Amino acid sequence: MKHGKRISKESLLVCGVCLALAAAVVWVIFFLSRTGSDTKSFMQEWFCDASFSRALYGDKGLFEYGDKGIVYIDAKTRKETPICQKIGCQHNNADCDGWIESISRLLVFFDGEYLYYLGNQDEGDDWKSLDLVRCNPDGTNRMLLHTFREMQSATAVCCRDGRLYVAYRNGYDMKAREEKINVEAGIRVYDFEKDTEKTLYHSTSVDNNITSLDVRDGMVCFSHTFCDLSEKEIIEKKDDVKLKHTFTYLEFLKGKENRILSKNPTSAMLGVAMGKDVIVFSDEKGIEKYNIETKKTECIYAASQTNMVRAIGLEDVAFFAVSDDKTQKNTYYQMENFGKPKKMGTSSDLIFQMSKDSVYGMNKDGMVYRTNDLAKIAGS
Repeated sequence: MKHGKRISKESLLVCGVCLALAAAVVWVIFFLSRTGSDTKSFMQEWFCDASFSRALYGDKGLFEYGDKGIVYIDAKTRKETPICQKIGCQHNNADCDGWIESISRLLVFFDGEYLYYLGNQDEGDDWKSLDLVRCNPDGTNRMLLHTFREMQSATAVCCRDGRLYVAYRNGYDMKAREEKINVEAGIRVYDFEKDTEKTLYHSTSVDNNITSLDVRDGMVCFSHTFCDLSEKEIIEKKDDVKLKHTFTYLEFLKGKENRILSKNPTSAMLGVAMGKDVIVFSDEKGIEKYNIETKKTECIYAASQTNMVRAIGLEDVAFFAVSDDKTQKNTYYQMENFGKPKKMGTSSDLIFQMSKDSVYGMNKDGMVYRTNDLAKIAGS
């Protein structure tokens, strides 16, 4: 298999995006995180349920997959440009260079030179696999880098240290053309340099799904939703009973160790902030900090409604939001080196991405915007 130019740790860019809805319903977040000191050298890591995987956010704009295939949207001008350069192309079928012919597709990352995505190039395999494909920003020069066998859809991805971590879900019976009751979900890792794939986690249960994925120094954190009823019980039980048997856990993998960090995370789709020896996350108690060495957890900010916010381009820092139902506003806090939380400001907007140079937020009308002035949003 040809790989073309090697993807280095310093230059790898992984962008992530999820649609943020009303805070009382669902929060889905777009995020990036940078490594290295070069301001043009990023590594952006992200999670996203495949049904919401429509965009990759960057400093100047975003790639989005829609009715015209992959388009680039300039954040300043809002101009949409299909990545396909074919003259006369309608951008609505497989002949388009920006079209991904697949029932499951996920834009993975853009490294400044190439765009990477997961899709299915071979209809003959009945959608039983996902291909990792690389192409130029204009859609040309497509190259198949790797095929993930027995993988129907990717629900979360994270790229770190030259490896692509993919959470997946196999929940559709292609022959019967219906959803399965018992669903496979797991995590696999692909090494770009070695061209090898390894399974890190696998499970089978009712309503099985992994909705967030974070990695640092080989350690993996993920949100796992499942139902503990059997296939027979799930058919017989009423919806309210099923709900009582559906759980979301925040889990931690380190080598052969698999530990549950929280059985009631409030940021099940938002991920965590990871340091070398700590993990900061949000659950029903508030903002919690888990010490990897001592295996102890402490609540560092008690509140009933908290959610994590992604830090972009910064290591060893955590951002989180505290919601107030009465004022309908969110108060934002920063934890430098995972220390004492410092208030940044309050806003009625939903800030879902923070970095040194830019901030992405969503206003009350559901419009997503980008600014380089945090003070205008958070009132800091």
